[in-house]
Order: sequence, then C-alpha cells, then structure tokens
Amino acid sequence: PKEHPFWGSGLTELLPAGQEGLRARLDEYRMALETLTGRAESLVETMWLPLPAGLAEADRLAAAAHRAAAAPALDGVEVKSQHWTQCPEDVRDLVESGAAMAGIKAEYGQSLKPHAWEEDLSADRLVLETQGVKPGRLLIPGYRQTRDQLAAL
Repeated sequence: PKEHPFWGSGLTELLPAGQEGLRARLDEYRMALETLTGRAESLVETMWLPLPAGLAEADRLAAAAHRAAAAPALDGVEVKSQHWTQCPEDVRDLVESGAAMAGIKAEYGQSLKPHAWEEDLSADRLVLETQGVKPGRLLIPGYRQTRDQLAAL
C-alpha cells in the first residue's frame, strides 16, 4: 500500500468531479510551501543557521526566530567578547541572579514603589539583624526609624 499514489493522502477515492477542488487546494498548498521556503531562507541568512530539511526543522527555526525576536536589545553588549566562552560559570551565575531578581520583582513589584529597587538597604538590614531580635526593639529609636523607612518603600 505504501507504493500506491494515494498513500498518506487520506483519500479513498478520486472521482473526476473532485479533481478540480483537489487541484485548487494543491495550488494553494504549493504557493504556501513556496512562501514558507522563501521566508525560511531569509531567516537562515539573518540568523546564520542551517537551512531546514523538513517541517520539523522549519518549526525549530521558527521557534528560534520567535525567541530571538522576544529577546531584549543588546545595545552596548559586546556579544563577540571572549568572556562569554572563557568564563561560563560567571555568565551562568549572572543569568541565575537575573532570573531570581525577575522572580522577586514579579512577586513584590506591585507592593513596592519603583525607586525601592535602587535603594541601598545594607545598613537597614544590619539594624534589623542586630536590633530586630531584641525583646525591647520597639523602644530602640534606630529600629523604629528603620522599620518606618522600610514601610515607606
């Protein structure tokens, strides 16, 4: 059966009355395939990737193009720098830190004022760690002041 001309087409019969409709659809499919091939060739040239050999590879090419289109602008970034390949641990750590920061911003972004992300809170953290555990912390002016400043963020 695999050698039969209709194998894989889903057709069980092809009568003369249905041939015109089939030809019209085949022409549409051929034009769509030519358009897809042209766009894939354009993407391949732009992204310096190999030409896809089949539809699955074309889907992967399209996914790569969507990902590249959604990526942030790289203005001012030395993409060809050797640091990317010489220090992959540093790059990985930076990406993980950025992902963690994005998660924190997503969770607390609505609760904090925009300028709060740029504040240096290391001194406030020290006050909370040293004085925030004391039983009479509410009587300590430095603790109260720090707590009020943090509440304002």
